[in-house]
Amino acid sequence: MRYNETFGVGIIALVLLACFCRQILQALAAVATLCDKCSAAACNCHCITALVSGEAPRRVIACYLLFLPIVYNAVYFWHSNFSKFDWASSVVVVDFRYVAANATRPVALQLTAQTELDVMFCVMPFALAASLNCWIWLSFTTDSRALLSPDTCWDDQLPEIVAYYELAYYAEVLALNYSLLAVASSGRTFAEIAYASLALTLVQCSFVAGARYRKDDAVSRATTAALTVLLVAVAAPLALLIQQNCTIAEALATVHAVCVCVITGLHFAANGEATASSILAVRVGTTVLASLAHLAVLLHGRNRSCPA
Repeated sequence: MRYNETFGVGIIALVLLACFCRQILQALAAVATLCDKCSAAACNCHCITALVSGEAPRRVIACYLLFLPIVYNAVYFWHSNFSKFDWASSVVVVDFRYVAANATRPVALQLTAQTELDVMFCVMPFALAASLNCWIWLSFTTDSRALLSPDTCWDDQLPEIVAYYELAYYAEVLALNYSLLAVASSGRTFAEIAYASLALTLVQCSFVAGARYRKDDAVSRATTAALTVLLVAVAAPLALLIQQNCTIAEALATVHAVCVCVITGLHFAANGEATASSILAVRVGTTVLASLAHLAVLLHGRNRSCPA
């Protein structure tokens, strides 16, 4: 299955709609007055605000994550129109069925389908989730009524509306796990990748949710120990999914392991005492790391090193 211009245009339109929905609604309501009233401050568009407020690193990261789907599409369309080398990036997704074999081996697996899937279908859900999540935390931290300040304690006293950001981050973690596992694997079924991603995400999100609470009593410590054992039990078999003799797959697996360790380890260490700035730094940092890994694969071309 090949990625094409139709998918790209649709995704770019979706990102622009999410970023500039306020302007679009204002334009529909009052086209004549929009030009007079539109400014970075008056429009209250967080996509624009991120570029004109805050420190330079924050501006760069916010811009990069907000428009990450567009960045990936730009790389794809650049390759399509200008690149002369083998820039294709794809993975093979297979399917099996149980069939009767013979008297001594009554049940066997038979390959029934083998689909070559463009890597863009694997990374785009992560790009969209990262973009949406960036928009949410910017909306919580950039305006004059910011719900989160750098010194806000990340504990159980956070405003209830922050739960929307937490839910969005859970979705981003799922998309991150799926994207890294899918691109690092080839010749696996969709069910294997999906179930492995979901299982790993559920354990990780237990650590993420626990970052707001102290672990002082015996029950909390026992629960954390059980979750740690479960995390190892879920993560260890993932090595079997990685494509063998593929440098890119091994590199992505390493990046994935780093992301899992950082997300779970630092959220566990938060213990209800971390600041909002440190929690956001961990989350944004792992998102940037994973996104840069995917960007490198798209720029280089997965099939050059690892034929699908």
